Amino acid sequence: MQTLLALLSAVLLSLAIAAIPVGVSSRGDTRIRTERFYSIFAVLGPLFVTLRYVLTRGEDFNFDHLNYHISVPSLISHGTYGASVAPAGIQGYFNPLLDRIELAGMMHLSPRVFAISLALVQSLAFMMAAPICRTVARPGQDLRPVMAALSGYMLCLLAPVALSEGGTTLIELPTAVLVIGAYALLLQRGVWIGPLASGALAGALIGAAVALKLTNAVFALGVVGFALAGRDRFRQRLPWLIACGAAALAGFLAVGGVW
Repeated sequence: MQTLLALLSAVLLSLAIAAIPVGVSSRGDTRIRTERFYSIFAVLGPLFVTLRYVLTRGEDFNFDHLNYHISVPSLISHGTYGASVAPAGIQGYFNPLLDRIELAGMMHLSPRVFAISLALVQSLAFMMAAPICRTVARPGQDLRPVMAALSGYMLCLLAPVALSEGGTTLIELPTAVLVIGAYALLLQRGVWIGPLASGALAGALIGAAVALKLTNAVFALGVVGFALAGRDRFRQRLPWLIACGAAALAGFLAVGGVW
């Protein structure tokens, strides 16, 4: 219920901002105002939801929090990581980069400031879904594509698994920013930047996401879907596919090679 109230508050504030006249062309144009509402809500919706979680849940306390997010960075800072964890064989691969950043925030920021900073980072995962929903709905001259994109985006904001990690130190949402960003680039290849650059940047993001959390490797299979779909021919897709694969390997080695 509190999540729905947070979304409702974001909707009302977005409607109020979108109703403010900006230039002559937007006055009386329902479609333009609806597009503006969608863009504003794409930012305010995730912020309201994630802030609601981080400010009402209290201190993060879970198994991963005790055994990874606090202990591993602490062991590394004291130079005892290899002696304490590696011989036990707890994990064959573990990259503590994000955990070290989170621990530094806990130690040097006030609890409320750290919680808000965490919410801002986690909300990016939801924000990145907005352009994907809008692209899938396809632009049009009436309101139906915008409303379809808005409906899909609302479902993203109500995703139970993602919301269950809001306000926690679990790193799935921060790494999801990289994966969803990569998908958005591949979906819009040739629109924001050239297809080759889109493929290379998307590959680097996916490689970095896998290096930060190894289970993100399953999302690399999504690249196959983009390779099989699109208005360009397969011969046109091959260069950015190769660039994507090479950049993914480079991103993984750069972020996680030492681990």
